[in-house]
Amino acid sequence: MKDKVKKPFYKRIWVWVIALLVIGGIASSQGSSTSDSSSSSSAKSSSVSSASSSSVTSQKWTLADYDALAVGDTLSGVGGANYDDIVAKFGKPDTSSDTQSGDYSMRSADWTSLTDGSVFLTFTKQADGTWLLSSKTSSDLK
Repeated sequence: MKDKVKKPFYKRIWVWVIALLVIGGIASSQGSSTSDSSSSSSAKSSSVSSASSSSVTSQKWTLADYDALAVGDTLSGVGGANYDDIVAKFGKPDTSSDTQSGDYSMRSADWTSLTDGSVFLTFTKQADGTWLLSSKTSSDLK
């Protein structure tokens, strides 16, 4: 009789997916706030906002563009689209924020002033300093 050995909860992929979504949601909800009142927290966060301009949305996001984005590994981002390539094609995001927790650095980038919907992307920083796409969400794209 073999007993099935269960993985510890922190080694399950769904735990990390939820953690990334929560961190991304917190980071994007803070917008351009750079308040540092939570000194007891072990996570370091910084936010950067860019003003919306006509050049920001010079390339219109479509559902086909969104679907074509390669999403890499949820934790490492390996295999995902490069942040710089996406910015080169679609312009700077309306808001972006970088969050660091332990060895992980993540960047949330939101294109929210689009005519047809919104795009929310999360990137994971690589050892070489590049950012690779690790999750994506859209709203009302056509």
